[in-house]
Amino acid sequence: AWHIAISSTRWAAAWAAAQSDRNFFMVTYGDTGLWCRCPACLSLDPVAGQYATRLLSWVNPVARAVGAVRPDAVVVTAAYGGSDVPPPAARPEKNVWILAATGLGNIPFWDHAAAAAAPALEGNLGKIDGWLKAAPRRVTVCEYLSGVYEPALLDTMAGRLRFYAKRGVRGIMFTYGNP
Repeated sequence: AWHIAISSTRWAAAWAAAQSDRNFFMVTYGDTGLWCRCPACLSLDPVAGQYATRLLSWVNPVARAVGAVRPDAVVVTAAYGGSDVPPPAARPEKNVWILAATGLGNIPFWDHAAAAAAPALEGNLGKIDGWLKAAPRRVTVCEYLSGVYEPALLDTMAGRLRFYAKRGVRGIMFTYGNP
């Protein structure tokens, strides 16, 4: 696993140096639930099935390398698919932002749901709040819209942005799905 981190740090540092007009660099495991099962990788997991410590053991050295060549650059990594719960001890480097995947984009009439503390908020907000403790002011969200027609989309989005800002979330990095 460490040879991957070494080649990743070299690659990412070169990438950031070559892209001086860019500030954000996505370095993440990706959209998969296929985490390595070798003994060395499993030993990084403080809780079986929670892979955020493992993710940060790879992302943090990459972020340090990027920061060495580009102190202004931000490395973004996704808290998703097994890494959505923050680790008990490991913390992201100061130039790492967390992209927390949520289903909050599926909640219609956002302001009403938030005011009523709808049950659909709880699980997603627990993950977001956990990451905010681990990386204050360095959390964004990725919202999935799954077959939900959003009435008054702009009003609903404005309500979510105000809600997130009040919690300390930096913004919505991605919103996608259908329709």
